[in-house]
Amino acid sequence: MTTNINELSKNYGGIMFGICNGIGAFSGIFGNVLIGALTRNKRLSEWKIVFWINLGVAIATSIIYILWSSSERQPFDYDEEESSQ
Repeated sequence: MTTNINELSKNYGGIMFGICNGIGAFSGIFGNVLIGALTRNKRLSEWKIVFWINLGVAIATSIIYILWSSSERQPFDYDEEESSQ
């Protein structure tokens, strides 16, 4: 993921990386709360639900990434001097 961020914006790569890392940290915290709520009795059937949710999120995000990802430098990254050349 870091390589893609550097390709998208060399001027704002740090800001973009911070946003992506923040979203990842939030999902890690929220995921633990969700798992705790879903597995109160620690039964196998509860854990199956957790793993099915995990599979669904992984497939959905992979499809979104495959369909709409790009490594082209973004228009907001260009300086006025670079865009006039």
